Amino acid sequence: METKVEEENGSVKTQKILKISIIITSIISVFVLILLIVFMVQDAKTLKISIDDVQYKVKESQINVNNETYLLGTIDYVKDNKVETKNLVLTDSSGTVYFSIETLADIQGYTYTMGESLKVTQDKEKCHVTYPNGEDVSFSAGSKEFFKVVEPPETNGNNSELTSEESQYENYTAQNEVKFINDELFAPTEMIIKGFNNIVVADSPTQYRLYSLKYLIDTCNSQISSKGYTPSTIYKNQRALVEGIAIVSKSNSGSQSGAKYGLYSINNNSNITDMNFDTIEYLQDIDKYIVSSDGKYGIIEVKQDGENFLTNEVISLDYDSISVLDAQKGLYIIKKLDSYGVILDTGETVIPAEYSSIGVGDITAYQEQGITNPYIFFDKCIPVERDGRYGMFVVDIKEDDKGNKEVSVSNTLDATNSNYVGFGCSNAESAYSSGENVLIIPEEAGLGFKGLVVKSALGKYAVMSAETGAMQTTAIYDYIYSVTRDETTTYYAISASQSEPLLLKDVINLYAGGGTSN
Repeated sequence: METKVEEENGSVKTQKILKISIIITSIISVFVLILLIVFMVQDAKTLKISIDDVQYKVKESQINVNNETYLLGTIDYVKDNKVETKNLVLTDSSGTVYFSIETLADIQGYTYTMGESLKVTQDKEKCHVTYPNGEDVSFSAGSKEFFKVVEPPETNGNNSELTSEESQYENYTAQNEVKFINDELFAPTEMIIKGFNNIVVADSPTQYRLYSLKYLIDTCNSQISSKGYTPSTIYKNQRALVEGIAIVSKSNSGSQSGAKYGLYSINNNSNITDMNFDTIEYLQDIDKYIVSSDGKYGIIEVKQDGENFLTNEVISLDYDSISVLDAQKGLYIIKKLDSYGVILDTGETVIPAEYSSIGVGDITAYQEQGITNPYIFFDKCIPVERDGRYGMFVVDIKEDDKGNKEVSVSNTLDATNSNYVGFGCSNAESAYSSGENVLIIPEEAGLGFKGLVVKSALGKYAVMSAETGAMQTTAIYDYIYSVTRDETTTYYAISASQSEPLLLKDVINLYAGGGTSN
């Protein structure tokens, strides 16, 4: 009897213990589940950025700069077998995301240098990143604009797909400006796409994927080759991969013309155009292509309609050559026979094809002035040359809300009757170690006009108004140069009859008053 009671008591105790264990287990499970949910929620809020499939967990902290609040994201980055903590991302109060230019350049194999391209400076608020044998991209704090110097390939062979083998300059404008925070430059995402040639995918507000051009090239080449095509090895053209388009070639064994080129969709794994072009050159700043066939050049563009790509002929293949004058304005230099002119992207003639060249040629001597486009100054002044004599056209383009362009053109300096054989004084450095060569004189110089330095047939220099063509000095000066000190630039002129240089402002005032300005 006692044994039976003991058994019943033991069973009751076991049941109680089991119930308590179940309750405890349930409590622990609920607690773990709550912790898991909290962890998942926190993890979902943690910013994650992957670059070429390498994921970085970002540690964010709030900072306040100039009464503005930002979230600054840092990562642990391994370099040379050492772990470094670096700033990678910045988010402002509106949710706009910026990336550290220096960190991103380092991760993707670019060289980061303080100061703008083409200039020697230690200005922390400006920088340029360089991709070997590719391009050099300049950024400036507080600016929505950035520009590229795109280098030509070292060798193209006899069947190059490019229409030009010269260094070219590309200008871009973003919606947001570069930030300078805690002595570091941050570029908005839209600027990274074009500036670094990156695909940027936002999977969520806290998860981003970036793919570099090198990654795209490596992953796309096998796909292209499997279709029997040869992918472009020209850096300038490889940049089209960011848009999901590859420039490819295929040998034409039955023709003496060699390879033919076309456009291929990476996403659709199919052709966009036939393989019928002799050359193709990608214009990244306007997302168009200069193409040629049978020695004639034109421009096409590719538009995406859903999953399909459609091509459109922007400028017909009617010219002996075509190159970009100003991409944003839609201005192109064209060649007919041995003469050059300028047309609009609508095909409208802006400057007739009657000139030996357009622009001023080599601008190396004037790079300290921030000149990157040798074809147009002050946003509207286009130099032309005919038989060694230079002239000037002022081209004003206005665009309405519907995109229609109205063009007004004035020939302010006729090259036919010009006494000038060049623009710019490029020999100042040889005479004055502290002086800088001068091509343009900006409005900020306080001279009352926007000026250009011109060179006479006698080898002397003068200054003319860029917009009217009116001379502002006599052409008697051996040097017109500038000196910059404490961020202030002063302009001077000196001739052989002078013992000391004169302020250019005084020279111009004397000329306006009827003096001889010497």
